[in-house]
Amino acid sequence: MNETGDCLWKLTATLSLPDGIGKSAMAAYSQWVQSREWTDELWEDYGPVPGITGEYDPAIDNPEAYRLRVDAQGVKIYASGSAGFFYGMQTLIQLIRENISGNAARLPACIIEDAPAFLWRGMHLDVARHFFSIDSIKRILDQMAFYKLNTFHWHLTDDQGWRVDIEALPQLRTTAAWRDETLIGHYCEEPRQYDGRRHGGFYTADEIRELVAYAAEREIRIVPEIEMPGHARAALAAYPQLSCTGDSLPVATSWGVFEEVFCTRETTFDFIFTVLDELIPLFPGKYFHIGGDECPKTRWKNCPDCQANILNHGLADEHGLQAWFVGRIDSFLANRGKQLIGWDEILEGGLSGDAAVMAWRGASSAVEAARRGHEVVMCPTSHAYFDYYQAEGPEEPLAIGGFLPLEKVYAFDPVPAELNDEEADYILGAQGNLWTEYITDMDQLEYMAFPRIIAMAENVWTGSEKPGFRDFSRRLLRHFEYLDEAGVHYGTELLSPDLWVETDGRGLVFHAKKKTDAGALVYTTGNRDLTARSKRYRGPVRLRGRGQVHCALLFEDGRLGPVKSLRFETGPESRAEVSGTPPHPAYEGMGLMTLTNGVAPPAHKHGGREWLAWWKESPTLEFAWKKPVRAGRIRLLFYESVGSWIYLPETLDLRVNGTGETLACRREKAEGNSWWYIFDLPPGTRLHHVELGMTPLREIPDGAQGAGQPAWIFLGQLKID
Repeated sequence: MNETGDCLWKLTATLSLPDGIGKSAMAAYSQWVQSREWTDELWEDYGPVPGITGEYDPAIDNPEAYRLRVDAQGVKIYASGSAGFFYGMQTLIQLIRENISGNAARLPACIIEDAPAFLWRGMHLDVARHFFSIDSIKRILDQMAFYKLNTFHWHLTDDQGWRVDIEALPQLRTTAAWRDETLIGHYCEEPRQYDGRRHGGFYTADEIRELVAYAAEREIRIVPEIEMPGHARAALAAYPQLSCTGDSLPVATSWGVFEEVFCTRETTFDFIFTVLDELIPLFPGKYFHIGGDECPKTRWKNCPDCQANILNHGLADEHGLQAWFVGRIDSFLANRGKQLIGWDEILEGGLSGDAAVMAWRGASSAVEAARRGHEVVMCPTSHAYFDYYQAEGPEEPLAIGGFLPLEKVYAFDPVPAELNDEEADYILGAQGNLWTEYITDMDQLEYMAFPRIIAMAENVWTGSEKPGFRDFSRRLLRHFEYLDEAGVHYGTELLSPDLWVETDGRGLVFHAKKKTDAGALVYTTGNRDLTARSKRYRGPVRLRGRGQVHCALLFEDGRLGPVKSLRFETGPESRAEVSGTPPHPAYEGMGLMTLTNGVAPPAHKHGGREWLAWWKESPTLEFAWKKPVRAGRIRLLFYESVGSWIYLPETLDLRVNGTGETLACRREKAEGNSWWYIFDLPPGTRLHHVELGMTPLREIPDGAQGAGQPAWIFLGQLKID
């Protein structure tokens, strides 16, 4: 007891919560206590201390909400549901950890009333591309529970592996669960190389029951995903008769989209219904995910059985056939008490009223689904794909591409602005997605997930009332200590400064910004090493010529944080004024001047400040100089990543000085996934105006990811030599 009204918690405090609904909260407290190292002296330090009690409160309508009261008499948690007591306990544990010294913590007197903003607060994990053990997944569930995430989306099957044992279909475990080797390096690199090592594994029914129970103890539901009708190559390797051609093909060893999909004949539905009948009893939750994304239609177009189904059921085309396929699965699941959820492609061709949609391609699909009365889970590539790079430095581990920094994750609002209040009610929440083509072990998985999943957790728990990134980053530094205690491997980009270069009409200007309040910024330009005695950054710095900028946080104890570097090259393009078609909001960099800021974009990742992108349009740009500049050639740097729907332009139309003549160009491979398009100019040319027109690939071909969709154009740099 104490005189201030605060609570003096001790290790020896008693714990008493309501029977039944307090069970998971008491288990969480016990597990936390047992996870720490306490000396015998700490355990023996008995004495009168307030206890931790709980009370059922029917006035709290939301079963995930709680009220936590801390005062000199002790700690009391009020809730109406098991989840509410559990989340109240997680908050209490965090309060103790924030204030602990030895075996005691002086907890500030307070009343906390708390409830989640969204019903679906999730994390997705793909175990088909790379297999992860049950124990590894338990580590993830432990962290999810601490951050009050309640949904684990388990992506169990894909082209590269089938990860669930189905007793009635033994070849799924003997054949579909294993691939002969795995692609080394990036999907876009040629020639492709493979590791020559067999990879795979599967989960037994008993292991699934164990994991489902483990998750339930932490108030987490598991939503399984069995991919159909596309991404079925592993299943078809085991049962080729389920394909349209019957060809015997191995489990896929590389990434991408494959034309081999489930045929729509009755034997396929017999197979799927058998799988679902075995799995449904293992997963007591409401939702069952059936994939439904990236299903090429080539095989269906040439299959007599599929064409007969289109004719016999009065369907318009193969998109209608996919909707009919999904509809049959929907009816089957509904008859067994489950609600179908799938990726947003299931909207194409029509969708039953009860199916839920997982919006990954952007807000437009979420808006469409909500306006048609479907529940929606938000996980757009722009803010929720944690397999994208989280930092722009060359030291980052290989990833699929893209750039998703922590600050952008935190900025995510799960409710699209286009929705009114009634439509917004269909947004269940959001999740972070971890696809594992390039994630091969637990360290890398955790590095890609943390701390971005913590930012997503705050988005979906706090909603629009979240305090802002600066406040979040300050608190996150403390959570790095928690992650260290748990042995979690996490990204530390928060401790690196944010660097960028702009043009101001006269040349290049360097900017830097801290991502946290800690420390001060120091920097160098040229080739000088960065030390604690380097210049303090106090504002924009003009750059000249070419060189490097190095910048880091200098902490009060004299330590330097991770050094961030940036190469620049001042050229005639730096003095150009740029106008034209604005880039897509998802990839707008720093605006059109990004193309002339003298900084080369990263060669292995799209997005970030240095790449601009356009979609569903043919952009035009103009570059103008107040004073003509000498030029021998013009170079344009484009990005290519067919797995991400990014293709080189179909045509380029470049004209200089208003002549109206289109210049011929040649193409040269640059570093990584980028290409230079080069236009040679007549000797003695002095440029004052350049017009550029770009035409994208109108339709991605069958067999490729995004088949049938328009391609993106990514342009990163203009250089005048």
